[in-house]
Amino acid sequence: MNVCVFIGIGGECLGTFCSVLCPDNVSVDSLNTRYVLRWDWPHESAVNQTVTFTVQYLAHHLKYWTSMCVDVLEHRCDFTAAELHYLALYLLRVRANTSQRSSGWVQIRFCPDKHAALGPPSSVRLRSVKGHLEIIITDPVTSSNQSMKTLLDNNLRYLIQYWRRSEEPKVSVLSLGSAAANNVVMLTDLDRQTWYCVRVQSRYDFYNKISVFSDTHCTRTEGQMPYWQIFLYFLISLLLSFLLVVLLSFCCYKMFTLLKNTFCPAIQLPDHIQETDTDIRELKKADIDISADILCVYYSTVPVKSLDIFPFVCPNI
Repeated sequence: MNVCVFIGIGGECLGTFCSVLCPDNVSVDSLNTRYVLRWDWPHESAVNQTVTFTVQYLAHHLKYWTSMCVDVLEHRCDFTAAELHYLALYLLRVRANTSQRSSGWVQIRFCPDKHAALGPPSSVRLRSVKGHLEIIITDPVTSSNQSMKTLLDNNLRYLIQYWRRSEEPKVSVLSLGSAAANNVVMLTDLDRQTWYCVRVQSRYDFYNKISVFSDTHCTRTEGQMPYWQIFLYFLISLLLSFLLVVLLSFCCYKMFTLLKNTFCPAIQLPDHIQETDTDIRELKKADIDISADILCVYYSTVPVKSLDIFPFVCPNI
C-alpha cells in the first residue's frame, strides 16, 4: 500500500493512505480568462493498468463540487468553458483512477483576479498623421471576446515603447492610463520621413500584473524631407553615378583589349626568322641594282632610235 503525499505549492492531498498515487505538481496555466489545470503522474506506478483522472471545482460560497473532467487520459483539464467568475475564489482538485481504486484528491486554491496572467493587447495599429504617429490599441479580450477592462474595473493601462527602426530598442516609454479615450495615443516630436517601431505592454497595478510585449509594428512618418537630407542624398547619388561611369569605362577598356589581343595579336617573331627576313630584303635590293646595271649596258649598245619608246637616264658607270 502506497503512502499518498501531495508535493507542490498551495495544495494538499486528501487521504493519507491510498492504493493509487496522487497526481503531482498540480498548477493552473492561465491567460486572461482561459484556464487549464495541469498535473504530473508517475507512469511506472501503474503496471498493466489504465489510469484516468477526474477533476472538480468548488466555489467558495457553494457546498457541492462540480465535475469538470471525468475519467480523462490527458494530464490536463480545460476550465475555460466553466466561465469562472473573475473575482471569485475557487478550489480545484484532481485525482487518479483505476478500474478498482482511486487516489486521494489533490486540490489547489485559484482566484482568477489574483492568479490569472494578463495578456498583451489583442492588436496594435500604427498610422502616420502629418508627421506624427497615431497608435491605436485594442484591449486584451476574454474567452468570449469581451474587453478585459470590464473585469478589471477599467484599471487596465498600457506601457508603450517606441524607437527608430535603425536603432536598438530604447526605454522610450509612454504610459497610457485607463482614462484615455478609445485607447488612442499620438506620438509627436518625431523625425520626418523616418521609420519608427512600437510595441505595447498591458499592466494591472492592483496585483502588479505585467503582460509580455505585443508584436513589434513599424511604420514611417510623413512630411517634407529636410533640405540637408535632400542635399546629402544628391551627393550620394552623384558619387554613385561617377563610380558607375568609371566602372563601365574600365570594363569597356578591358573588353576592347581582350578582343584586340584575340583577333589581332601582337606576335613577336623569333630571332632566326627576323634574320631570314632581313636577308631576303637585302637580296631583293641587290637584284634591283644588278637589273639596273644590265639595263644600262643594254642601253649603251642599242641604237638611240630604237630606244625612243621611253627615256631612260643611265647613271654614270
